[in-house]
Amino acid sequence: MDRQGVARAVHVLRRHQHEQPGGRRSREPRAAQGARPLRRRRERHQHRQGGRAVPATGINPEGVAGWQPNLSPYAYDPEAAKEIIAGLGELPTIQYWYNTDEGHQKVAEVLQAGWTDVGIDVELSNFEWGTYNDLLADSGEGGPDSAQVYRMGWLADYPSLDNFLYPLFHSSQQGAYNTSFYDNPEFDALLAQARQTTDEAQRINLYLQAEKLMLTDVPCIPIYYYRDFRVTNNRIANFTRNPMGFTDMWTLWVK
Repeated sequence: MDRQGVARAVHVLRRHQHEQPGGRRSREPRAAQGARPLRRRRERHQHRQGGRAVPATGINPEGVAGWQPNLSPYAYDPEAAKEIIAGLGELPTIQYWYNTDEGHQKVAEVLQAGWTDVGIDVELSNFEWGTYNDLLADSGEGGPDSAQVYRMGWLADYPSLDNFLYPLFHSSQQGAYNTSFYDNPEFDALLAQARQTTDEAQRINLYLQAEKLMLTDVPCIPIYYYRDFRVTNNRIANFTRNPMGFTDMWTLWVK
């Protein structure tokens, strides 16, 4: 059995960058720091998933050229999270949305327990996929009925840092795949520079700067990378998978 991870998919929590109930601005990073205790919960979820999930350390998964772990400035520190939450005063109940699926429900329950541990009340709601997407699109206008925190996954079209950053977080993609309506001119400028340079090392550095900036602003919280399983016969030689999860069948041979 081959248990190599696939570097083309990531499961994240996303936050809308608009005014939330109680008059608090959703893009306030201090409030999002309270979610960092999810890290240990993510590890528990990995065990519940039978090894099919790997705790995410950023938006880009391992295997993508230029990948670096632990770009997020927020470490696992439940006690610090409790202090931050306590310092924000009375908070409204947070709405967490997910599209109807037994696996997504398990994730939601794990996350809810993690938030409860640090003093955040979370109410879970699930919707059929079509309705779910309509609700997220409508949330761009803000308001009390808009999405606050919700799940989303991403399958890359190609193994590039750009494919995990531009479609999901560039301001021009709001209402498309940028469903959190993230808008940071500095982030956009870094992506523009990265797309224009022909120097690979410089391009990767610019993308990593952009990713770290986005993770600091917290329009999303990476939860885990998807992991696929492949069962093979031990007579099959040279079985490998590239970062996109594909196997070149022309390279295989029978012992």
